[in-house]
Amino acid sequence: MATLSQNINQAISDFAAIKTSIQNKGVSVPSGTPTSQYSSCVNSIPIGDMGALIDGSVTHATIPAGTTTLRDYTFYFCQNLSTVSIPAGLTRIGTYCFQNCSSLTSVTIPDSVTFIGQNAFCNCTSISNLTLPSSLIQLRREVFESCSALTTLTIPSGYQSIEYAAFQYCTGLQSVSLPNSLLSLASDAFGGCTHLTTINIPASINVIYAATFRNCTSLENVTLGSGFSADNLNLSYSTQYTAATIVSWLNALNDRTGLSARTLTIGATNLAKLTAEEIAIATNKNWNLA
Repeated sequence: MATLSQNINQAISDFAAIKTSIQNKGVSVPSGTPTSQYSSCVNSIPIGDMGALIDGSVTHATIPAGTTTLRDYTFYFCQNLSTVSIPAGLTRIGTYCFQNCSSLTSVTIPDSVTFIGQNAFCNCTSISNLTLPSSLIQLRREVFESCSALTTLTIPSGYQSIEYAAFQYCTGLQSVSLPNSLLSLASDAFGGCTHLTTINIPASINVIYAATFRNCTSLENVTLGSGFSADNLNLSYSTQYTAATIVSWLNALNDRTGLSARTLTIGATNLAKLTAEEIAIATNKNWNLA
């Protein structure tokens, strides 16, 4: 019986042979009868993490029309992959599919896509142009974490949730537009976005976590949708707001008179910018300011 060490050495040898056999600098599946599951960077290899083995070989990828699924790890760690063409008709982008593709600069995801797995584009540090499909309702955890070249972001109408750390450490992100369909923002959804200055937070949100904007120290132009009612919104990580901006939040708060109280955290420095009469705008609506 082969030992564990022998099995590992054999696997390494097999992988090395596969890598050596790859000569082309781009990847495409021959047309004719497109595969429904484009299972790796080389279609004949039926495992998902081959991208890690051939990252030096792949610089561009054309996914053929008719492909419906990019499986988990399809292009994982293809660090030289700079362009990818995703066809209309694709419905699923698997978990970790493009993670660590640090040379990828632009991604357009067609409206046919109904699922993008967690960490799918995590650490794609060169993406500066991102077009999201209107067909999704959810952005999964860490899906675009550390996409540090991204500067603006528009979430299309219809999205309902942004999960944990979806855009965490997108340190170049400056402006975000959220849709009125959004229902929840998870912890650290935008955590560590230290250059984020502008965002709208719609009144449709009913679940928000205190750490959603953790360490967003540059926030300045923040608007709340009229009738905003979600508990525990924490905007205290920045002190860049004017008193007029803060008062606009208080005026936008839902009147909770006769209902359970809500808390809006703005921090001591921001509280000090308000007069007693301005603070009363919130307290008269049964809101606690912290």
